[in-house]
Amino acid sequence: MPPAREPLTFEVLDDLVLAHERSRAPAVRLQPGPSLGALIELLRFCDDHPGALGYAPSPEIDALKRSLDSRKPIYLDGERIGFVPARRALHQGEDFHWDAFKLAMHKAMLAAGFQSLFSRGLVGAMDEMQNNIHDHSDAVDTGVIAYRISADRVE
Repeated sequence: MPPAREPLTFEVLDDLVLAHERSRAPAVRLQPGPSLGALIELLRFCDDHPGALGYAPSPEIDALKRSLDSRKPIYLDGERIGFVPARRALHQGEDFHWDAFKLAMHKAMLAAGFQSLFSRGLVGAMDEMQNNIHDHSDAVDTGVIAYRISADRVE
């Protein structure tokens, strides 16, 4: 019998990680769900526990992996989705990739109909969260920043 397919949410992932820790993980093949955060947590868990949980391939998973490998931003869906590692490749000693990532997010929000002031504020908040990775994490190389923009939601 093939594994069940389950959309990925934080709740499903938490339950499956707990089941894995107790050696009781069911046969399941996770599919991208409503949260990029849950997807990132899944891949980080699978990096630490190879083969523990199965997941279906997706453009988001591929983009996230390519971003981590290249240490550069990767975009999908006309830059409405973006991934960038916390530790990026520098260009001539400068972090132009971070500047480009923030600009792409801002432009995607404007294109989706969000007001400029709100967009700038949200990009500023994301910048602060990114700085917190560098200021407070002992594992900067594992940090990932991502966004997804739709007409009614910014993640």
